[in-house]
Amino acid sequence: MIAPGGATALVVLACLGAPSRAEEPRPLRIVPAMQAIQLGATTALWAPDLRSILGHDREGQRLWRVATGDPGGPRDLARLGDNLLAEAGGEALLIAPGDGRVLGRRSIIAPVAARAAPTTSDLPVPEPCRVTAHGGACALRCPCSFEVVRCDDLSPLGPAARLPAVDPMSLTHVGASRCPSFSGALLGRAEDVVITSFPDTPATAGKPFFGVSEIVVARDARTGEERWRSSEPGFFDEALAGVAADGVCYAGSRAGTLTVFDCQRATVLWRRPLARARGSALQIEVVGDGLLVRDGVSVGLFDPRTGHARWQVDLPPDRLALLAGSAGPADGGAPERSLPSAIRSARILRLDDGARLGEIVLPTGTERWPRRFADPAGGTSGWIVMSPKRVEAYDERGQLLGGVGSSHTLTDYVAGDAADVAVWDPLALTVATLTSTRPATAWNLAPARVIAFEGALGPGGLVVLVDGRGPWDPKDPTTFGEARFYRIP
Repeated sequence: MIAPGGATALVVLACLGAPSRAEEPRPLRIVPAMQAIQLGATTALWAPDLRSILGHDREGQRLWRVATGDPGGPRDLARLGDNLLAEAGGEALLIAPGDGRVLGRRSIIAPVAARAAPTTSDLPVPEPCRVTAHGGACALRCPCSFEVVRCDDLSPLGPAARLPAVDPMSLTHVGASRCPSFSGALLGRAEDVVITSFPDTPATAGKPFFGVSEIVVARDARTGEERWRSSEPGFFDEALAGVAADGVCYAGSRAGTLTVFDCQRATVLWRRPLARARGSALQIEVVGDGLLVRDGVSVGLFDPRTGHARWQVDLPPDRLALLAGSAGPADGGAPERSLPSAIRSARILRLDDGARLGEIVLPTGTERWPRRFADPAGGTSGWIVMSPKRVEAYDERGQLLGGVGSSHTLTDYVAGDAADVAVWDPLALTVATLTSTRPATAWNLAPARVIAFEGALGPGGLVVLVDGRGPWDPKDPTTFGEARFYRIP
């Protein structure tokens, strides 16, 4: 998220060569830029006046412009499905990245009436609402309401759930909400129904926040009509819930329970306790036509409808489970996922029977979930691991294939095609193929972060944000940051 006072510059490169060291090349095009995000082959960015969003193609050519009005308030760009979600002050806009069409608009300013009486001020500041997505379902979350919306235009999908007022333990800050802090959760979309949960108003009104119970509701994905509601699935954590194969929904809770039920009828199919162990990483995810369940003492692959264990093996709480031969999310495909500090290694298990194939000892300070990579031509596959000063690639038996490092603490990395990575620290940007002996390419460039690397940008395509010169000043163009478009020979 950005607001007046900070600026960045955007760099788009197509790296065709691989010298060991290179000076920053001459840019082909320079465009002022702020925050940016990549959606397919389109780079969307804030214009430096914070009054419009611009779309550029992979070569840096302008595709479209969407005006957003007054620059007051925070600005943010995010992905919602295949579209761009822009937060512009008090409004959320859904934009098609290919042509810039505005698909929907929603106010994200919560009414003052939804908040508690202020304790130190007569003018409470409304908390913003947020548009979120999970499992193909979307919602508008406000301090005292939870509304399912259509992911393609942000329009309401049925009436909003008005959350119950609770008896807060304390109201120590201005405008504190009297509604539960956990406003609702999205389980996901299962064929023609969208399934969510939120605090049950009649059952919990006026109770302390720790006494709030949950209700699970399914709505028709086209009309918003309520199909069913049930308290049987109980409270679940959104990150541990979703839709598996054969019309089955799963709802896991860090409190220690997994409930699996029929998505169309809310009939509970089976339940399973989740053993807790301090520092362990809970995993409940769909892998092929099975459901991977990893609690504090074991990991197994289960039939989603019957609960039958296809295999189950013991796993110490300080081990992470990686499945060889699978491209599913259990392989850590999302680099944003963080690891508990107690995790010391990642055990590689065979997808068919859970047999141990190898183990990756995670360097001290590893915070990111290992990311799966695979050669689309059928070559080497494995995982990318980032530690404080190195990014390394391991094969499906845990053997080190290669890596790139820095004498400085790394800021981050973004994976490209196969084992290609763009890695940066406070002083330099490095592009490397981790499975190759070819020297890495490095530039004396200190980006704020890499937005995208290869994929829809083409081989070697890279989008990078670089800081502007000093704090943002609307009268000084050098503080805006800029979009620099390069083609590396």
